[in-house]
Amino acid sequence: MKTFADYLFIALLTLLPFSFTSCDGDDDLEGNSDFIELTFNGKTYKESIPVFGYVFLEDVFTDSEGRGITITNVSIDAFEKYGFSFMPSIGHFARKADWEFAKTGECLHKYDFGNIWEGEFDVENFTLVTELEIYADGTFYGLMDGKHYVNSIKEVKDGVQVEGIFSGTYYCSENRGECEIHGRYRMTLNVI
Repeated sequence: MKTFADYLFIALLTLLPFSFTSCDGDDDLEGNSDFIELTFNGKTYKESIPVFGYVFLEDVFTDSEGRGITITNVSIDAFEKYGFSFMPSIGHFARKADWEFAKTGECLHKYDFGNIWEGEFDVENFTLVTELEIYADGTFYGLMDGKHYVNSIKEVKDGVQVEGIFSGTYYCSENRGECEIHGRYRMTLNVI
């Protein structure tokens, strides 16, 4: 008859391999240090983006030069617990060979990438798309005017890590309300 100690010993042996984690410095460069920070209504919110927190639409669009563009969407709504939704998307070069053309500096910040039913998508490298929804009154705010700057581009093991800052004025047609959001981010982008 097995005792509690026997079961405990078997459980520890089973879990032992999972306790050996990597301690090298590369861990911080591959998604687990990704974040979004927002200043909205006078408060600053910062949340992590987990490695599994992205959805990629790989190499489905092209920029004005004909280079393949991937859309990376943050799929985890980290700000839900604060009563609002803010999930950005960023367009970026799909292939590693095109990253030699990537530059830091001012980039597009838009309401959307375009409407597939009305024509072609309008997306360049590092085009940022954001929107805001306030849960308390169910209002949706679309970007009216925005700025976006990419400050850092760093190649990492399985992609490219980008850091930037953005700001925007958002408008709600239902209540004619406006709000300002300022923020910064670090995202690891999938590149083929």
